[in-house]
Amino acid sequence: MRVLLVGHACSPRQGSEPSFTWNWAWELSQRNGVWVIAHPHDRIGVEKFLADHPNANLKFHWITIPEWRDPWDPRGAGRGLRLHYLLWLRWAYEKAIELHRRIGFEIVHHVSYGSLSAPPPFWKLPIPFMWGPIGGAQQAPLSFRQYFGRGWPGEFARNARVHLLPFFPALRKAVRSSAVLLATNCDTAHALARIGGRDVRLFLDSGIPSNFILSEPLSKPSDGSLTLLWAGRMQPRKALPLALEALARTRDLRVKLLIAGDGEMRKSWEQCAKGLSLGNRIEFLGKVPWEEMPRLYQSADGFLFTSLQDSFGTQVLEAMGHGLPILTLDHQGVGTFVPPEAGIKVPVTSPEQTLAGLSEGIRRLALFPEERRKMGEAALAYAKTQTWERRAECMSKLYEEVLSGPIHHKAKRRSISGTFDVLGVRTHAVQIREVIERMQGWIRERSACHAIAATSMHGIVEAQHDPFFKEILNATDLVVPDGMPLVWLGRLHGHGLSRRVYGPDLLLAFCEKSASQGYRHFFYGGEPGVTEQLAESLKVRFPGLNVVGTCSPPFRPLSAKEDEETVEMIDRAAPDVLWVGLGAPKQERWMHEHKKRLRVPVMVGVGAAFDMLSGRRKQAPPWMREHGLEWSFRLLQEPRRLWRRYLVYGTQFIAYLALESLRLKNFQASGAQTPNRMSRKQAST
Repeated sequence: MRVLLVGHACSPRQGSEPSFTWNWAWELSQRNGVWVIAHPHDRIGVEKFLADHPNANLKFHWITIPEWRDPWDPRGAGRGLRLHYLLWLRWAYEKAIELHRRIGFEIVHHVSYGSLSAPPPFWKLPIPFMWGPIGGAQQAPLSFRQYFGRGWPGEFARNARVHLLPFFPALRKAVRSSAVLLATNCDTAHALARIGGRDVRLFLDSGIPSNFILSEPLSKPSDGSLTLLWAGRMQPRKALPLALEALARTRDLRVKLLIAGDGEMRKSWEQCAKGLSLGNRIEFLGKVPWEEMPRLYQSADGFLFTSLQDSFGTQVLEAMGHGLPILTLDHQGVGTFVPPEAGIKVPVTSPEQTLAGLSEGIRRLALFPEERRKMGEAALAYAKTQTWERRAECMSKLYEEVLSGPIHHKAKRRSISGTFDVLGVRTHAVQIREVIERMQGWIRERSACHAIAATSMHGIVEAQHDPFFKEILNATDLVVPDGMPLVWLGRLHGHGLSRRVYGPDLLLAFCEKSASQGYRHFFYGGEPGVTEQLAESLKVRFPGLNVVGTCSPPFRPLSAKEDEETVEMIDRAAPDVLWVGLGAPKQERWMHEHKKRLRVPVMVGVGAAFDMLSGRRKQAPPWMREHGLEWSFRLLQEPRRLWRRYLVYGTQFIAYLALESLRLKNFQASGAQTPNRMSRKQAST
């Protein structure tokens, strides 16, 4: 198989991202012809290794950016790296086009950098495109912001950017054009599914060389002491102070913490340790070369991982390869992939509860050496399944699946069925045709009274002001998106909604469909005379339409007697469909209150459809209705009545969405059902 592999950083003598590209390239080339496009930041190391270990199946093409356009200095820190990488992708894609014309690849696979924030353009090649493993949608919990210090504004901005990613056209195109998407954690997998990924699978980004793994755990004396190891870059999100504070709570135990790594937070964290009076219970080792890490792992009894925002953590897998039990936070990549029997996973709730869990975990590891030994054995067993040789074998099988299966021969059609959540309101991802089919089915069954609410931004905001109204909407049989903002949100959740379920269009479409079938219609609502005008207009438009009754109730609450008479009138008419035009939220409340009292198969709330179809009010032109501009047309028509709905409620709707996206407020209601569309497969790795 001819494989084009794309990875910016590539090195056989470094860890993290450079090692990912290198190990994928080397191990995949044992089974396939592999061409690699990479940046030459360690070209010397790669070419030296290939000179010592010739491999005819592996060829490298080094891509650089003209120096005058490159904002990044690879000899310095990471400043300018993001812009550099985006520019590099453009040059790499041009090289990919040239190579494909000459070689004719069967598949293209982008492996590094594995981040949602920089979608690669290689899906444009006329061959199957695979992307991943990808991370980037995981977010630091807001309640732990104190551990970021001066780094929190940057992390907060990152969280905001994550929520805006689905709006980026380049990302949507890359995700929806990928044959398979490999996600390193559930957060990213869900994000990819919402954007429209058709095959999303969980797949660990890290691997481990087989010669890095111990054949069996080292036997260590049980003298009552415990040595823990923490390793990683000293960045705010790595949250070493969580480990330090947890250690400070176990002063009665003989526990020592070794800290390997360097970075911007080192001085601050050393001061934190000094303030906690940890003394000789900790040791800052500085940056430790990768080739010296095995000795460090072998000197420890357990590995402590406290990162608040990470895809996984290569050091975690390396520690498991040395038989170390893992004490970690139970979220993101480590929460997904670390087996429960291989360590202790502490729930990420509040800082106090999480600290208590970490200190209790340290206590367990120190006081129960036999349990610690069994955890280490389970960790080692898992690490043996994650060698680069095994991962390359799994990836090669996945390539074959993509090329031979239905994914390659025929793109899977994205489902538009199901539901999606809008500020705690369950909204059905349906189109007019599907609504009509559902209505006809209910009429045939006649087993109960069913309600349909055509809901827009106005109804969603009303539900935030009135929790009981939110419960009413979530109890409604079908809540359809009568408003382009809801259609756009549905698309962001991965549903293929092409149009809104506009109340007037739904009414007309059903009348057209049902005129020849004899369905009985009743119209309830509107100002005096409106329902009669509507009925006459529809009967002219659809000859044979069977209208069995109309009623325009007074603009005041009905007395109990009047309400009972209304119910009896509707039941005597025996309609198949009761159209309700009282306006939101009044019509949804009315349908909810009368659902169990009426013997009608279907009730449909259609808002202002009565006025528009009877000719009392003008409709916006179709192009305005389908592009989210109807509000401006209606506001100009009735500014005194509608200014609050569109200007105040519209602003609140946007603000509420922003608060929810940034996780500053939870809008879920007990009746809401947030669907899980992600049809992901757990990869064998």
